[in-house]
Amino acid sequence: MLQLLKSHLIHLLLLTIVINYGCLDPDEYRPEDPPLLPPPDPPHLLLPPADTTIYTLSESENVLFDWTIVDGAEIYEIQTDTTLSWSDPAIRLAENPPLNIALYRYDVIATYYVRIRAGSARWTSYTDWSESRRFFIRLDVALP
Repeated sequence: MLQLLKSHLIHLLLLTIVINYGCLDPDEYRPEDPPLLPPPDPPHLLLPPADTTIYTLSESENVLFDWTIVDGAEIYEIQTDTTLSWSDPAIRLAENPPLNIALYRYDVIATYYVRIRAGSARWTSYTDWSESRRFFIRLDVALP
């Protein structure tokens, strides 16, 4: 009986060594990264309204941009440009809407286009761009 007890203890000791051999130190354990998800639909621009004219007495004007929130978004990229070719866009980053951006009027009237997309480290890429929106900044001539 003593021999049987010794045998079981040896087996138990060997089993414990074999099982613990593959275990990591709990402080060294790192869970696998979750799989990346496809991005959701892009945000929708709310402000400024399409084809609206913003009047100003100065060379620049702070324009309020607002958009719908995308669930899970960590950052929003807003592009403004004076052409639809997006050849030289001004790029701003924001964590949440709304955002004021100072835009310049280079002539009596300036035409601007804006679009936005959302990003997250949990997605495979940014969302698609929102629809482009056009608006104008116009000199407001004060009459004497």
